[in-house]
This record gives sequence, structure tokens and C-alpha cells, in this order.
Amino acid sequence: MNLRNIAFHSLNRQKGKRSFVLVAMALGCATVISLFSFINSQKKAIESQFDEYGANIIILPKSDNLGLSYGGVNISGVMANQKEIRLQDIDRIWQIPNKKNIRAVSPKLLGASRVENNGFHNEVLLVGVFFQEELRIKQWWEIDGAFPTGNGAIVVGCDVAQQLQINPGDSLSLDGNVFEVSGVLQPTGSQDDSIVFGDFNMVSTFLGREGSVSMAEVSALCSDCPIEQITAQIESVLPDANIKQIRQVMQQKMQSIEQFERFAFTVTFVLVAIGVALIFTSMMGSVSERRQEIGIFRALGFKKVHVVSIILTESFALSSIAGLIGTAAGYLISYLALPTLLNVERSAIAISPLVAGVSIPVVVFLGLGAGIYPALKAARIDPVTAINSL
Repeated sequence: MNLRNIAFHSLNRQKGKRSFVLVAMALGCATVISLFSFINSQKKAIESQFDEYGANIIILPKSDNLGLSYGGVNISGVMANQKEIRLQDIDRIWQIPNKKNIRAVSPKLLGASRVENNGFHNEVLLVGVFFQEELRIKQWWEIDGAFPTGNGAIVVGCDVAQQLQINPGDSLSLDGNVFEVSGVLQPTGSQDDSIVFGDFNMVSTFLGREGSVSMAEVSALCSDCPIEQITAQIESVLPDANIKQIRQVMQQKMQSIEQFERFAFTVTFVLVAIGVALIFTSMMGSVSERRQEIGIFRALGFKKVHVVSIILTESFALSSIAGLIGTAAGYLISYLALPTLLNVERSAIAISPLVAGVSIPVVVFLGLGAGIYPALKAARIDPVTAINSL
């Protein structure tokens, strides 16, 4: 009978006690995997919800704001020495070291235009955008009609459409040029309701400002991104721009994610401590109960290293089985329970294969670590004393 058979035979003789330890360890492992799946899914949901708020970095041309007194009248807010941002400058954002954290960049060109329709004459704000990028930032946009697929079409905010009494498919005159209204934005509760949007290239040609950018919005994926570094990196590639952060959104996002992570690590630490204690107590009890058996092994010529190998083999087998069962149970719980708890589709559950790849080796390592002291204690049992106690 080799050492491995002796270890497995010992586990088989103590099915009740070993089963209790195995189930407890497996439950601990399943809980950790389910918890991290819950945390990752929550982080994914939080990122998606916060991304709906839109941009969290605003890029504006740099200028000097002067306060003057003229003719006894104080004049503030006079813009002087205003820099210009070009469209090709915006492309430099995708060259910063943290470009992987950039979700979308939407440059905009703003200009005033006189609108004439049904006897209505007034100035409106005309904004040129790349609709694909704008929609990545403003995911809440809903439209009656369709977004333009080419030049010659515009989208109007709901307030403009109401004032002008126009619908999708109608025509609108801007500075004497007729454009087709491809869609009307549904109410957003923001300044977008009072804006006319057109394709960036079309608007830049219409305003005679080809390649010029009035401002740009940047949406950053910030579950773990250093927003201060991103801002500094954008400033380094756009020295003529004024970079502003929307700090409130960023702080809320980071604080929520950090709270979830702290909770996950705290629970994991507690479960790990309980698992180690269970294995240690179980192996110590086994060594005490088998003093005579171990003494006989030693009297028959078993060396200390053989006794240590037997005990550690038991710990390895117990923790390996617990890790496998716990990992499978954790994935099953995550797949079945989390969609109901989070009220999301199963496809939105973030279950990382990396967690399984790490959890099983960690459980085995902890099991072996908890079995080292009992194994050394068993190896120090005096065979004569153990046999005399029979």
C-alpha cells in the first residue's frame, strides 16, 4: 500500500467529518465566486448607467477672459486672444497613453443661423456633430424619424420643431438654404431641445469654418481609469485647449465601485479565514485520533517525510475537491440567481473565467498551508509512546 492509498483510505474512513469540511469549503468558494460575479455585474451596470449621463470631460478653446472698465461702465467676460482647435487636433486624443479608457470623442462646431418657416423668423443655434460619436455619448437620445445618413439633412430639437410646426420629412430654411428635417428629437430636458443638429462636415462648409472645432466632449470608461491622468494627457496633446472635468459624475462612479470592491474583499477575507480554520481543525483532530496509527507507521519504518506526505495528501485531496465543487456551484448560482437579483438579462452577468482559474489553485494552496502544522506535529509523534498507549 503506497502513501497515496493510505491517505485516501483515511479520508474514506472519516466520511462524516471530511464531508462537513468539504461542503463548508465548497460553499465558501461558491460564495466568493458568486460575490465577485455580483460585484463585476454591478460594476458593469453602474458603468452603463453613468455612461448615459454623457461626457465627463469637456474640451474648449483656450482664451483670456478680460475684465474692463469703459466709459464708467464695468465690462466683464470679454474674450481675448482665443485659440483655435482644429479637427485634426482632436484626433491626438487617441494617441494618449490612457486611450484605452476613452469611450467616445465627439467634436462639435457651433454657429448661429437664421431660420424661416411658416412666417417664423428667428436665430437658432446650429451644431455640427458626427452623429455616430454623438450617439455613443448621448445614449438617451430618442428620435421621431431618423438620423441623417448624408449631407443635406438635419435633426431639430423638440422645442424648435414645436415653434416651427415641422415634422420629420418637412423642409427647413436656414439662411436661405433649404434642408430636409430627417428627424425630431424627443424631449431631453436639456439645451438639445432648442438646437438644430447637422452633419459636422456639412455644417462646417455651411458656416465657412472647415476643419474648425468649437468644443469637444469626451466620455471616459472609468471603472478604474485615472481621470486626472487622462485630463493631463489631453492637455499635453492639446496645449491650446481648456480641459474641464465633470467631477461629480466621476466621483459618484468611483465611490460606488470602490464600495463594492471593499465589500467583496472583506467578505472574501472572512471566508478564507473560515476555510483555513476548518481545514486546520479537521487535520489536527485527525492527527490526534490517529496517534496510534501513525506510531505504528513509524515503528514499521515510515520516515517523518512519509507521515508529512500522508497528511498533506489528505489536505490536497480535500481542498481540490472542494475547489472544483465550489467553483462549479459558484458559476451555477451566478447564472441562475444573479439575473433575478439584478433584474438584468443573463447576457449582462459578468462571469470571468479568470476567477475560476484563480479560485481552485488558491483553495488548494490554502488547504496545503492549513495542513502543514498538523503534518509536522504528526511527524513528531514518538512511535514508542504511541504504541504503549494502545
